[in-house]
Amino acid sequence: MSSTTADPRLDSDYGLHRLTSPVAPQLDVIFVHGMNGSRCEAWTNANGKLWISWLGEMVPTARIWTYGYKSAVWKKPSKDNLDAHCSTLLSNCKTAGIGDSDNVKVVFVGHSLGGILIKSVSTSRYLSQI
Repeated sequence: MSSTTADPRLDSDYGLHRLTSPVAPQLDVIFVHGMNGSRCEAWTNANGKLWISWLGEMVPTARIWTYGYKSAVWKKPSKDNLDAHCSTLLSNCKTAGIGDSDNVKVVFVGHSLGGILIKSVSTSRYLSQI
């Protein structure tokens, strides 16, 4: 299974971004950062490498995604509420085709507020969107 890898630092800090694109995906793994985080910096090691993209090499049938959202609480805090974040995340997933196939499993990985967002999505009325 060949796969391509993209650099998410070239895109906006917000929304869903696919890091790896295997030919025949069997798994979607979506990483959701926490409070005051960003979709790249939250998953970067001490050497400045985005370590989650390596997961695509280790699991060649997995599409690896990052999701960024306005999570600031200290400087210029986000005015978006949790329902707005849930709706946007699920809308992005639907647009990207995540959850469209019974053959592709979906796994969310979250940190801090990202975990709360994922939990809220899984128990919300928005889940029926995907």
